[in-house]
Amino acid sequence: MRNIDTSIPLSSVSLTFVDVAAAQDGPRMIVWKAKAVNVRGQFKAHYDHPGWYIVWRYLIDPTESLETGKPFIIWRVDVIFLEKSDWKYEKSSAGELGGGRTHTFGVKNAAKKLRSKAVYRRKDVIIRDGKPIPRNGNDNPG
Repeated sequence: MRNIDTSIPLSSVSLTFVDVAAAQDGPRMIVWKAKAVNVRGQFKAHYDHPGWYIVWRYLIDPTESLETGKPFIIWRVDVIFLEKSDWKYEKSSAGELGGGRTHTFGVKNAAKKLRSKAVYRRKDVIIRDGKPIPRNGNDNPG
């Protein structure tokens, strides 16, 4: 199995909804964003918006050792509400001459914040040395 560089997410989707439950203060906007990551729950965004985040954790399995015919596996999905204060700015190395990446924001203590936020988790995948790998001795969920 190999991991894909998470500095370039496979997908990033953003949806905005009006939060009618907050009517006492007037409606406010609630943002849902989806992020695809593959390492220790770390993820980045171009903005530090508060809102709900759906974090899809994936691995690439070219040998299809987890499931035949499936070289791409989503092995965990987390759902978490993040405040503006949960984000930290990560400076860009891009400049007028090109190169580098755009500025991003990372989540402070992402692994700790996501620890109990899983809404889906495959039992046949574990983290070892920061990478998702198959757990030995478990049947595939099929």
